[in-house]
Amino acid sequence: MPEEFSVDELMERLMILQKIEEGQHQIQAGQFYTEEEAKKKLEKWLK
Repeated sequence: MPEEFSVDELMERLMILQKIEEGQHQIQAGQFYTEEEAKKKLEKWLK
């Protein structure tokens, strides 16, 4: 971390780290989509 930073920057970094940790737990629990499943889910949005 830089010597000076704002509270907003700190909160943003903490939220990013929390989301990464959540994603890692979901992967370990098998809660994820394969590439093919993700493509099918996104198909309707990418038209």
